[in-house]
Amino acid sequence: MLKFKVLKAGHGDCILLSLDIEGVNKNILIDGGVSATFRSQNSKGPLLKELERISSLGERVDLLILTHIDDDHIGGLIKGFKDNGILTQLTDKVWFNAANSIAEHFGFDKNYNKSVSAEQFQLEETNNNTSVRQGVTFERYVTSLKIWDKSLIKAGNSYSFFGLKFTILSPNDLTLQKLFNKWEREESSNFTSSKESDYRENLRDLLGDDIFDEDKSIANGSSIAFLVEYSDKNILFLGDAHSSVIEQELEKLGFTEANPLNVEYVKLSHHGSKFNTSPRLLSILNCNNFIISSNTKIFNLPNKKTIARLLNNKSELKIYFNYPEIIKEKIFSEPEIKLLEQMGAKCLACEEPFKIK
Repeated sequence: MLKFKVLKAGHGDCILLSLDIEGVNKNILIDGGVSATFRSQNSKGPLLKELERISSLGERVDLLILTHIDDDHIGGLIKGFKDNGILTQLTDKVWFNAANSIAEHFGFDKNYNKSVSAEQFQLEETNNNTSVRQGVTFERYVTSLKIWDKSLIKAGNSYSFFGLKFTILSPNDLTLQKLFNKWEREESSNFTSSKESDYRENLRDLLGDDIFDEDKSIANGSSIAFLVEYSDKNILFLGDAHSSVIEQELEKLGFTEANPLNVEYVKLSHHGSKFNTSPRLLSILNCNNFIISSNTKIFNLPNKKTIARLLNNKSELKIYFNYPEIIKEKIFSEPEIKLLEQMGAKCLACEEPFKIK
């Protein structure tokens, strides 16, 4: 049986997959959320609690996937590796794309300034966390531990892992090259992250005409996204990837609106941002179960517009939230909850755990 948990990771992502093989669990950790996902002051976060449970059972983090270097995906991992931490002790293998591995893959000139000098690193330690600093820190940890083989994880690749098949859908060559050319922190903008909430907009109005504008973030474009195949079941974990890249890769695999991909669950890209889930992508997915990882804080994600797109494209819709309190407290009014029900949609708390048999 394949199980996965969507941990409470603030406005970020942290997902734990576990596959039972003859009574022994193989564990795959996808991202680590913000730093508080691991620990907040003297309080253990959900990631640390899960890692301690894994350790107590004599299990390992057999594969750790860092989708990209944004703080809300890498922050908890940095804390888990720091000072010979529990991730240092448990982790066997890492997937992670960095400037050095991109240069190696494409044969770029390695005589470039794509990493942070020791002096810069020390200066930045006193400032707010930035993706570049955290990316370099993470790279140092996994390199010194010899758990990262530096192979580039990119669209078109596929891997078998304990009976699971991973088909990589993002990033592609273009988005990786953009990351290489701009290996630095990008301040999130209203366009990519929707700091201005659309929660006061009426859901009925959002069900109308729709123009899709895609996320332009280079960091998000570099996000690792993949299809997991287990037995005859599929799950999509989309990180913060760009919708157009996922669409292109699915089409290469032969999936179209006339021949959609059957999927059990989709973890929506970029916490349900309206800039990362297009109507076109939804039209080539035969799925009724969508997962949103976000507490709505910082960037007001998910967008209500994304929910409207799901309603326009899917029947018998189920939307799972790892912070279910936001359904009524932040996003929807009571009349809108009734409208959702009339349209055959349910907003639910994430199951603990989701199970795929």
